Amino acid sequence: MLVLVVEDEPLCAFNLTSALEEAGHSVVGPACSSGEAIVLARSRRPNVALVDIDLESEGAGIRLAQKLRAEFDMQIIFMTEHEAPARENAHYAIGMITKPFDAAAVTGILRYADERVRAGSTSPVRSCPPSFEPFEPFE
Repeated sequence: MLVLVVEDEPLCAFNLTSALEEAGHSVVGPACSSGEAIVLARSRRPNVALVDIDLESEGAGIRLAQKLRAEFDMQIIFMTEHEAPARENAHYAIGMITKPFDAAAVTGILRYADERVRAGSTSPVRSCPPSFEPFEPFE
């Protein structure tokens, strides 16, 4: 899977990128700003984006998710310490990962998200991985 990582904390971005690559995913980025994320999305067309909701400023990741969904119809997974804003903007994402999280667990979350998107929101799928909250309806 081609995954866009959008995270402005260098250590978190490095750990996440390394875990995804070790699991066999191709990683675009990491991008540390909305502008960089858009440029990477336009040039590489990833399947899914992992987006920190408080990227450059409060809510910047939510605005980025809105743009990625509108322009690329990309699946978004929010990464956040602040669950309420992510839930309030659930219509832009398929779910959220609550920080702090184990970067290695994200590969399971991506498998779940991919299976869930392919199956549709009404079809049964295996149980949700820890630290991931899916949003309904899945589009």
